[in-house]
Amino acid sequence: MNLNQVNRTNVFLTRGSLGFGSFADFLLGMTAAQNGSNFSNISSSQIANGVVRAYPRFRNFSLFTQDDYRVNNQLTLNIGLRYQYNGDKTDKNGRIGGFDPNLVTPFLAPPPSGTFAGFTVVSNCGCTPPPGFTKVSSNSPIYNQNYLGFSPRVGLAYRPIARNENFVFRMGYGIFWSSVAGTVTEQSNFDPYYVWNRAGGADLASTSWQNPFPNPPPASSAFPIYLPYTLGSTRSTLPTDPYLKQPYTQQWSASLQYNLSNFLLNLGYVGSASTHLIAGFNANQPLLASPSNPVGGLTVNTVANRALRGPYLGWLPTGISEYKSILTGQYDALQFSVQCRFSSGLSFIAAYTWSHSIDTDGVSAGGRNEPLGSFSGDFYNTRSARGSSSFVRTQRLVVSYSYDIPRLKYGPALLQHAVNDWSLSGVTTIQSGLPFSVTDNTSGTIYGISTYANFAAGKTPADAKLSGNAQSRLSQYFKTSVSTTAPVIGDGTGFGNAGRDILRGPGQLNFDSSIVRQFKVGGLSESGAVQIRGEFFNIANHPQFNNPGSNRGAPSTFGVISSAAVAPRIILFALKYVF
Repeated sequence: MNLNQVNRTNVFLTRGSLGFGSFADFLLGMTAAQNGSNFSNISSSQIANGVVRAYPRFRNFSLFTQDDYRVNNQLTLNIGLRYQYNGDKTDKNGRIGGFDPNLVTPFLAPPPSGTFAGFTVVSNCGCTPPPGFTKVSSNSPIYNQNYLGFSPRVGLAYRPIARNENFVFRMGYGIFWSSVAGTVTEQSNFDPYYVWNRAGGADLASTSWQNPFPNPPPASSAFPIYLPYTLGSTRSTLPTDPYLKQPYTQQWSASLQYNLSNFLLNLGYVGSASTHLIAGFNANQPLLASPSNPVGGLTVNTVANRALRGPYLGWLPTGISEYKSILTGQYDALQFSVQCRFSSGLSFIAAYTWSHSIDTDGVSAGGRNEPLGSFSGDFYNTRSARGSSSFVRTQRLVVSYSYDIPRLKYGPALLQHAVNDWSLSGVTTIQSGLPFSVTDNTSGTIYGISTYANFAAGKTPADAKLSGNAQSRLSQYFKTSVSTTAPVIGDGTGFGNAGRDILRGPGQLNFDSSIVRQFKVGGLSESGAVQIRGEFFNIANHPQFNNPGSNRGAPSTFGVISSAAVAPRIILFALKYVF
């Protein structure tokens, strides 16, 4: 059982943030009226303010039982059951403001005086919100806690041949729950304690360098504050779906192991399926209107009316970035490894993995932002983002080794002293590249949400692939001409058809090694020794590159590789005393 508490200062966007589609837009910084288009050169203007002190709390509890049961000399079972309760976020002072789209009537225009529909505060806020502003019955922004976090685990080890103890079959299955990370629920910190305004692009096309933040938030002293939203508001929020479900993963594996002299051989299959993965969604994505299917009385689609075609009137198309747990993922891998135990000065491990992972999530970051994936694609069709996981390398071979150079037992003492007590070690990595999507920030303007690029008629991802090694394709890693303008809808563009993670970046071949000489010198202990070490990273100085630029809306970097994934050769020398 543990209680996690943090007392922190939230300065999210208090200094503001500006985004530009290109360097030329940065230089111009004009309004739409000044540049003669539907868009400000400032594609995104964001600024926020509010109560900066927060006191989030998380309570967790777990129990575990496990036992090994030996059925006979050939079969052993391992059975376990874990229960865990991962409490969702609360705040000591109840400073949690959320937004629940389920409390809003779709396409109902707010009155001229504005509305609080959808806004929520938790039950321990110590406040009396105005009519329309909902106080929920929970201290957490998530209504339903998961009290059924049972995780069965089962495994077995079986010797198919009773008289052969060197041959073993192993199999296992388990369920693993993941807590809803604080980096997700910590986003629920808005009205009445925090206000976030957006502008720029076509949403508030009067944004310019002369007036980069046309709708500044209230002063800090005004909070908590209850501000209704109206048609034309430029408010934004990052709510957590109050019906969010706790993510969990099922994992299973089966392997054959054989011990042959000093070698251990392992051939196995590993799989997993993840459910209720979390990502941010543009829940107010506009619908398309037509005479046969009008949207809010509209029958035509224009860039200017996209905010009126979203289901939650008074919010921008990207104004409600809601974290929902509706995505899935699956991983399958064939693994083979050979381990050589230390013998005659040599030991090594060689491991090869052939794998593939498919999901509908966009998580690629690590650390504290790992769960903050963002969904790219059609919000009303999440399968449109189904593709290779952003982290998966289909083939990966890693060999690590250590070798003690044989001692010279005869000959001159000076020669023995020079050549003895040396050892070599290293790690060799050979792996395929990471997948990437071909995007286009000029697509989706009719929705206010840009996504993937669009293939020209009759073209597929196979047509985008070019031959040759990565170094010969630095200026054009893939065939950019197969992409074309996104389909025209009204006076804007729709979503492209390229799909997610359709191409794969450069593979890697890397050699790291070291050479060590050790002298016994005594000193602080009888076994004290001095090590002279030479460490060589990327010893072959082999160029290894990151993925190319993949945004069709940035022609100067589209298809261009401009950075390396691994540094050039680095050599380190060190002197170390071991006692």
